[in-house]
Amino acid sequence: MNDKTVTHSLANSNDDTVLKALIDIAENAAKFLRPAIDEVFNLCLQTMQQKDEFEESRRHLALEVLVTLSETALLYVS
Repeated sequence: MNDKTVTHSLANSNDDTVLKALIDIAENAAKFLRPAIDEVFNLCLQTMQQKDEFEESRRHLALEVLVTLSETALLYVS
């Protein structure tokens, strides 16, 4: 996963498609995000912290990405 592409897409778009796609991937193919989990978490945390730059709905989606990844992580713990 190219973190710069995702970050660029979030910063230069008023569209929540990127976060919605991350939620969908986290729900259905969380293992795909495993190599980039640190970047995904940091990206979501940064999005949630930027109250002046992003609307509440986008910050909520960033939180949903984190929650979904946390929930699906339980499926892979032995």
